[in-house]
Amino acid sequence: QAFALFGSEVTVVCRSSVCGKESLRAGAAIQKALEADGVKFRTDTKMIHVEQYEGQIQVHYQVGSERRARQVEALLIATGRQPNVEDLGLETAGIRYSPTDGILINDLAATSNPDVYAIGDCAANGVEGGSPIPRFTHNSGEMAKLIVENALFRKTPEESWKVSSLIVPRCIYTEPEVAGVGLTRAEADTKGIKYDVYDCALASNDRCILEGTDDNGGFVEILCEAGTDTILGGTIVSAHAGEIINEVTLAVQKKVGLAELARVIHPYPTVAEGVMQAGLGFIRKSWAKMPEGGKRKRE
Repeated sequence: QAFALFGSEVTVVCRSSVCGKESLRAGAAIQKALEADGVKFRTDTKMIHVEQYEGQIQVHYQVGSERRARQVEALLIATGRQPNVEDLGLETAGIRYSPTDGILINDLAATSNPDVYAIGDCAANGVEGGSPIPRFTHNSGEMAKLIVENALFRKTPEESWKVSSLIVPRCIYTEPEVAGVGLTRAEADTKGIKYDVYDCALASNDRCILEGTDDNGGFVEILCEAGTDTILGGTIVSAHAGEIINEVTLAVQKKVGLAELARVIHPYPTVAEGVMQAGLGFIRKSWAKMPEGGKRKRE
Protein backbone atom coordinates (compact mmCIF):
# COMPACT_ATOMS: atom_id res chain seq x y z
CA GLN A 1 0.00 0.00 0.00
CA ALA A 2 2.81 2.41 0.89
CA PHE A 3 4.70 1.69 -2.35
CA ALA A 4 1.50 2.12 -4.36
CA LEU A 5 0.82 5.48 -2.73
CA PHE A 6 4.40 6.51 -3.57
CA GLY A 7 3.63 5.82 -7.24
CA SER A 8 4.93 2.29 -7.82
CA GLU A 9 2.89 -0.26 -9.74
CA VAL A 10 2.31 -3.00 -7.16
CA THR A 11 1.00 -6.54 -7.57
CA VAL A 12 0.58 -8.76 -4.52
CA VAL A 13 0.80 -12.49 -5.16
CA CYS A 14 -0.75 -14.49 -2.30
CA ARG A 15 -0.84 -18.24 -1.77
CA SER A 16 -4.18 -17.83 0.05
CA SER A 17 -6.49 -14.88 0.63
CA VAL A 18 -5.64 -11.36 1.80
CA CYS A 19 -4.99 -11.23 5.57
CA GLY A 20 -5.69 -14.96 5.55
CA LYS A 21 -5.15 -15.42 9.30
CA GLU A 22 -7.85 -12.88 10.11
CA SER A 23 -11.54 -13.08 9.25
CA LEU A 24 -12.64 -13.28 5.61
CA ARG A 25 -14.61 -10.10 6.20
CA ALA A 26 -11.46 -8.27 7.32
CA GLY A 27 -9.50 -9.57 4.35
CA ALA A 28 -12.18 -8.42 1.93
CA ALA A 29 -12.24 -4.93 3.46
CA ILE A 30 -8.45 -4.58 3.30
CA GLN A 31 -8.26 -5.88 -0.26
CA LYS A 32 -10.90 -3.35 -1.33
CA ALA A 33 -9.02 -0.52 0.41
CA LEU A 34 -5.68 -1.44 -1.15
CA GLU A 35 -7.21 -1.87 -4.58
CA ALA A 36 -8.61 1.65 -4.24
CA ASP A 37 -5.01 2.77 -3.72
CA GLY A 38 -3.91 1.00 -6.91
CA VAL A 39 -2.67 -2.35 -5.58
CA LYS A 40 -3.46 -5.41 -7.74
CA PHE A 41 -3.94 -8.86 -6.21
CA ARG A 42 -3.36 -12.42 -7.40
CA THR A 43 -4.83 -14.62 -4.66
CA ASP A 44 -4.85 -18.42 -4.18
CA THR A 45 -1.64 -18.55 -6.20
CA LYS A 46 1.22 -21.04 -6.11
CA MET A 47 4.72 -19.66 -6.63
CA ILE A 48 6.88 -21.80 -8.94
CA HIS A 49 10.23 -20.04 -9.30
CA VAL A 50 11.94 -16.69 -9.80
CA GLU A 51 14.74 -15.90 -12.25
CA GLN A 52 16.67 -13.00 -13.77
CA TYR A 53 15.52 -12.22 -17.30
CA GLU A 54 16.79 -9.41 -19.57
CA GLY A 55 17.85 -7.26 -16.64
CA GLN A 56 14.60 -7.75 -14.79
CA ILE A 57 13.14 -10.31 -12.39
CA GLN A 58 10.76 -12.83 -13.85
CA VAL A 59 8.23 -14.37 -11.47
CA HIS A 60 6.62 -17.67 -12.44
CA TYR A 61 3.41 -18.63 -10.65
CA GLN A 62 0.35 -20.79 -11.08
CA VAL A 63 -3.34 -19.91 -10.72
CA GLY A 64 -5.44 -23.06 -10.74
CA SER A 65 -4.02 -25.14 -13.59
CA GLU A 66 -2.74 -22.12 -15.54
CA ARG A 67 0.92 -21.09 -15.36
CA ARG A 68 1.80 -17.42 -15.72
CA ALA A 69 4.92 -15.24 -15.69
CA ARG A 70 5.44 -11.56 -14.90
CA GLN A 71 8.50 -9.34 -15.24
CA VAL A 72 9.14 -6.86 -12.44
CA GLU A 73 11.84 -4.40 -11.39
CA ALA A 74 11.83 -5.36 -7.71
CA LEU A 75 10.56 -8.25 -5.63
CA LEU A 76 9.54 -7.95 -1.96
CA ILE A 77 9.30 -11.40 -0.39
CA ALA A 78 7.21 -11.90 2.76
CA THR A 79 7.46 -15.62 3.53
CA GLY A 80 7.79 -15.50 7.30
CA ARG A 81 10.89 -16.13 9.37
CA GLN A 82 12.49 -18.69 11.62
CA PRO A 83 14.76 -18.18 14.62
CA ASN A 84 18.53 -18.20 14.18
CA VAL A 85 19.48 -20.44 17.11
CA GLU A 86 21.93 -22.91 15.63
CA ASP A 87 25.71 -22.78 16.18
CA LEU A 88 25.32 -20.81 19.41
CA GLY A 89 26.63 -23.53 21.70
CA LEU A 90 23.22 -24.03 23.28
CA GLU A 91 23.93 -27.76 23.65
CA THR A 92 26.92 -26.97 25.86
CA ALA A 93 24.66 -24.94 28.15
CA GLY A 94 22.10 -27.72 28.28
CA ILE A 95 19.48 -25.67 26.44
CA ARG A 96 17.04 -27.63 24.26
CA TYR A 97 15.93 -26.09 20.99
CA SER A 98 14.36 -26.81 17.64
CA PRO A 99 16.17 -25.52 14.51
CA THR A 100 12.83 -24.50 12.96
CA ASP A 101 10.83 -23.36 16.01
CA GLY A 102 13.44 -21.96 18.41
CA ILE A 103 14.52 -22.36 22.03
CA LEU A 104 12.09 -24.48 24.00
CA ILE A 105 10.67 -22.82 27.11
CA ASN A 106 8.26 -23.81 29.87
CA ASP A 107 5.28 -21.83 31.12
CA LEU A 108 7.59 -19.56 33.14
CA ALA A 109 9.68 -18.78 30.01
CA ALA A 110 12.61 -20.78 31.44
CA THR A 111 14.68 -23.02 29.17
CA SER A 112 15.83 -26.56 30.01
CA ASN A 113 18.69 -24.78 31.81
CA PRO A 114 16.76 -23.22 34.73
CA ASP A 115 19.22 -20.31 34.92
CA VAL A 116 18.47 -19.23 31.36
CA TYR A 117 15.26 -17.71 30.03
CA ALA A 118 14.24 -17.00 26.43
CA ILE A 119 11.78 -14.44 25.07
CA GLY A 120 10.30 -13.25 21.83
CA ASP A 121 11.01 -14.55 18.35
CA CYS A 122 13.71 -17.03 19.42
CA ALA A 123 11.40 -18.81 21.86
CA ALA A 124 9.14 -21.81 21.23
CA ASN A 125 6.57 -23.33 23.54
CA GLY A 126 8.08 -26.50 24.97
CA VAL A 127 4.92 -27.40 26.89
CA GLU A 128 3.10 -30.30 25.24
CA GLY A 129 -0.05 -29.02 23.60
CA GLY A 130 0.96 -25.39 24.16
CA SER A 131 0.21 -22.66 21.66
CA PRO A 132 2.98 -21.17 19.48
CA ILE A 133 4.68 -18.04 20.80
CA PRO A 134 3.27 -15.03 18.85
CA ARG A 135 6.16 -13.30 17.09
CA PHE A 136 5.26 -9.69 17.82
CA THR A 137 7.43 -6.96 19.31
CA HIS A 138 4.82 -6.23 21.98
CA ASN A 139 4.75 -9.90 23.00
CA SER A 140 8.54 -9.87 23.39
CA GLY A 141 8.20 -6.87 25.69
CA GLU A 142 5.54 -8.58 27.77
CA MET A 143 7.64 -11.73 28.07
CA ALA A 144 10.56 -9.60 29.27
CA LYS A 145 8.35 -8.22 32.06
CA LEU A 146 7.27 -11.76 32.88
CA ILE A 147 10.85 -12.99 33.18
CA VAL A 148 11.97 -10.12 35.42
CA GLU A 149 8.99 -10.76 37.68
CA ASN A 150 9.54 -14.53 37.80
CA ALA A 151 13.34 -14.51 38.08
CA LEU A 152 13.72 -11.77 40.69
CA PHE A 153 10.48 -11.19 42.55
CA ARG A 154 8.36 -14.33 42.59
CA LYS A 155 7.71 -15.97 45.94
CA THR A 156 6.34 -19.30 44.73
CA PRO A 157 5.78 -20.88 41.30
CA GLU A 158 2.03 -20.51 41.90
CA GLU A 159 2.41 -16.71 42.12
CA SER A 160 4.50 -16.46 38.96
CA TRP A 161 3.27 -15.02 35.69
CA LYS A 162 2.62 -17.72 33.10
CA VAL A 163 3.29 -17.57 29.37
CA SER A 164 -0.02 -19.36 28.82
CA SER A 165 -1.84 -16.52 30.59
CA LEU A 166 -0.77 -13.89 28.06
CA ILE A 167 -3.59 -12.54 25.88
CA VAL A 168 -1.76 -11.12 22.87
CA PRO A 169 -3.49 -8.70 20.48
CA ARG A 170 -2.36 -8.38 16.87
CA CYS A 171 -2.45 -5.56 14.34
CA ILE A 172 -1.80 -5.05 10.63
CA TYR A 173 -0.86 -1.44 9.92
CA THR A 174 -2.63 -0.90 6.64
CA GLU A 175 -5.08 1.95 6.07
CA PRO A 176 -7.52 1.06 7.55
CA GLU A 177 -5.82 -1.04 10.21
CA VAL A 178 -6.83 -4.61 11.07
CA ALA A 179 -6.60 -5.54 14.75
CA GLY A 180 -7.67 -8.70 16.51
CA VAL A 181 -7.43 -10.66 19.72
CA GLY A 182 -8.42 -14.19 20.67
CA LEU A 183 -10.21 -16.51 18.28
CA THR A 184 -11.35 -15.78 14.75
CA ARG A 185 -14.42 -17.48 13.28
CA ALA A 186 -12.22 -19.91 11.35
CA GLU A 187 -10.26 -20.89 14.47
CA ALA A 188 -13.45 -21.39 16.47
CA ASP A 189 -14.90 -23.53 13.66
CA THR A 190 -11.74 -25.63 13.50
CA LYS A 191 -11.87 -26.24 17.26
CA GLY A 192 -15.59 -27.04 17.18
CA ILE A 193 -16.45 -24.11 19.46
CA LYS A 194 -20.00 -22.78 19.14
CA TYR A 195 -20.26 -19.01 19.11
CA ASP A 196 -22.51 -16.01 18.52
CA VAL A 197 -21.38 -12.95 16.57
CA TYR A 198 -22.14 -9.36 17.58
CA ASP A 199 -20.96 -6.64 15.26
CA CYS A 200 -21.20 -2.99 14.33
CA ALA A 201 -20.63 -1.70 10.80
CA LEU A 202 -18.76 1.60 11.02
CA ALA A 203 -20.43 3.10 7.94
CA SER A 204 -22.91 4.74 10.33
CA ASN A 205 -20.33 5.72 12.95
CA ASP A 206 -20.38 9.53 13.20
CA ARG A 207 -16.61 9.85 13.70
CA CYS A 208 -15.99 7.79 10.57
CA ILE A 209 -18.50 9.94 8.68
CA LEU A 210 -16.78 13.13 9.86
CA GLU A 211 -13.35 11.84 8.82
CA GLY A 212 -14.58 10.44 5.50
CA THR A 213 -13.70 6.83 6.33
CA ASP A 214 -17.28 5.56 6.48
CA ASP A 215 -16.96 3.82 3.11
CA ASN A 216 -13.82 1.76 3.81
CA GLY A 217 -15.71 -1.32 5.02
CA GLY A 218 -14.76 -0.82 8.67
CA PHE A 219 -16.43 -2.83 11.41
CA VAL A 220 -16.21 -4.17 14.95
CA GLU A 221 -16.91 -7.88 15.34
CA ILE A 222 -17.03 -9.69 18.70
CA LEU A 223 -17.29 -13.47 19.07
CA CYS A 224 -18.95 -14.78 22.24
CA GLU A 225 -19.40 -18.29 23.53
CA ALA A 226 -22.81 -19.43 22.28
CA GLY A 227 -25.67 -18.28 24.50
CA THR A 228 -23.40 -16.20 26.76
CA ASP A 229 -21.57 -12.87 26.76
CA THR A 230 -18.17 -14.54 27.36
CA ILE A 231 -15.84 -13.02 24.77
CA LEU A 232 -13.81 -15.50 22.70
CA GLY A 233 -12.23 -12.96 20.38
CA GLY A 234 -12.69 -9.80 18.39
CA THR A 235 -11.73 -8.22 15.08
CA ILE A 236 -11.71 -4.50 14.26
CA VAL A 237 -11.13 -2.87 10.88
CA SER A 238 -10.82 0.90 11.15
CA ALA A 239 -8.38 3.75 11.50
CA HIS A 240 -6.46 3.25 14.77
CA ALA A 241 -7.89 -0.24 15.23
CA GLY A 242 -4.67 -1.12 17.08
CA GLU A 243 -5.63 1.38 19.78
CA ILE A 244 -9.28 0.31 19.99
CA ILE A 245 -8.57 -3.43 20.32
CA ASN A 246 -7.00 -2.88 23.76
CA GLU A 247 -10.46 -2.58 25.32
CA VAL A 248 -11.43 -5.98 23.96
CA THR A 249 -8.07 -7.46 24.99
CA LEU A 250 -8.59 -6.32 28.57
CA ALA A 251 -12.09 -7.82 28.55
CA VAL A 252 -10.75 -11.20 27.37
CA GLN A 253 -7.87 -11.14 29.85
CA LYS A 254 -10.00 -10.20 32.86
CA LYS A 255 -13.05 -12.18 31.70
CA VAL A 256 -15.28 -9.12 31.43
CA GLY A 257 -18.46 -9.99 29.54
CA LEU A 258 -19.69 -8.19 26.44
CA ALA A 259 -22.70 -6.90 28.38
CA GLU A 260 -20.30 -4.94 30.61
CA LEU A 261 -18.54 -3.43 27.59
CA ALA A 262 -21.93 -2.27 26.36
CA ARG A 263 -22.35 -0.28 29.58
CA VAL A 264 -18.95 1.44 29.36
CA ILE A 265 -19.61 5.05 28.35
CA HIS A 266 -17.52 5.99 25.32
CA PRO A 267 -16.82 9.64 24.38
CA TYR A 268 -18.86 10.87 21.43
CA PRO A 269 -17.92 10.94 18.60
CA THR A 270 -15.28 8.20 18.59
CA VAL A 271 -14.71 5.10 16.47
CA ALA A 272 -14.43 3.07 19.69
CA GLU A 273 -18.18 3.51 20.14
CA GLY A 274 -18.34 0.58 17.73
CA VAL A 275 -17.26 -1.73 20.57
CA MET A 276 -20.11 -0.43 22.72
CA GLN A 277 -22.57 -0.83 19.84
CA ALA A 278 -21.51 -4.45 19.34
CA GLY A 279 -22.15 -4.98 23.05
CA LEU A 280 -25.58 -3.40 22.79
CA GLY A 281 -26.37 -6.06 20.20
CA PHE A 282 -26.02 -8.65 22.96
CA ILE A 283 -28.23 -6.66 25.33
CA ARG A 284 -30.93 -6.07 22.71
CA LYS A 285 -31.06 -9.79 22.09
CA SER A 286 -32.48 -10.32 25.58
CA TRP A 287 -35.02 -7.48 25.49
CA ALA A 288 -38.65 -8.52 25.86
CA LYS A 289 -40.65 -7.78 22.73
CA MET A 290 -43.88 -5.80 22.68
CA PRO A 291 -46.90 -7.85 21.61
CA GLU A 292 -48.17 -6.77 18.24
CA GLY A 293 -50.71 -3.92 18.45
CA GLY A 294 -50.45 -3.37 22.20
CA LYS A 295 -48.39 -2.71 25.28
CA ARG A 296 -46.20 -5.26 26.93
CA LYS A 297 -48.18 -7.13 29.51
CA ARG A 298 -47.02 -6.73 33.09
CA GLU A 299 -46.30 -9.84 35.08
